[in-house]
Amino acid sequence: MDADNVLTVPGRYDQIRTITKFLAAGGEAAGLGEDAIFHLELCSDEASTNIIEHAFGAEDLGNITVRYQT
Repeated sequence: MDADNVLTVPGRYDQIRTITKFLAAGGEAAGLGEDAIFHLELCSDEASTNIIEHAFGAEDLGNITVRYQT
């Protein structure tokens, strides 16, 4: 897998937009349409929030790594 397709950020709410933009760019590269990219952003926002709230229990207690393959 290409190293450009991997992102690691601190588990903080202010990093969620970075994650969603990164995955949206991957969706575009994979040829997804606008509606599918919107849903990808929505799902990644929710998943990132759940990681911070439920897996970590608070901000700054771990990193979030996401990757995609086109």
